[in-house]
Amino acid sequence: ATGTVYLKELTAPAGFELSDEIISVSLTAGKTTAKTIKDDEVLGSIKVSKEGQVLTGATTNSNGTRFSYEKAKLANATFSVTAAEEIKSADGTVAYKKGASVGTLKTNSSGEASISGLPMGTYTVTETGAPTNFVNKGESKTVTLKTGSTSADVTVTASFIDDRQK
Repeated sequence: ATGTVYLKELTAPAGFELSDEIISVSLTAGKTTAKTIKDDEVLGSIKVSKEGQVLTGATTNSNGTRFSYEKAKLANATFSVTAAEEIKSADGTVAYKKGASVGTLKTNSSGEASISGLPMGTYTVTETGAPTNFVNKGESKTVTLKTGSTSADVTVTASFIDDRQK
């Protein structure tokens, strides 16, 4: 006797996305049928946001000149991203050793930069260069990517604010 059954994944293994695929399997009496189903690993991204005070104008009166500043998004800030711990992929293989470079980022005209395709874990984002006329304080932020569900990728944002040169 033969027949067809349909399989649907109800729960994904930790660190993997739940598949919505329905798989048909043909069965034959007395025979073993094997079916391999591949789940995609939940990956994350780190987004960096950069702001600082920019000169917007000046007014002069009998008391002198007064400069006006407002906070704005800053382009051309650079950052390094490193593994703050040993980072393992969901299958247990080591993706990054502690302290390993994961990538470098440079903010765009919207003051943002991002890196994606990262396994869950803890990372350090360090400012390595400030835009012209701003001070690089070498500030670091620790960000942790962790799965909260098995259906969507994870994004964490690290915000940095630079002081203007005075």
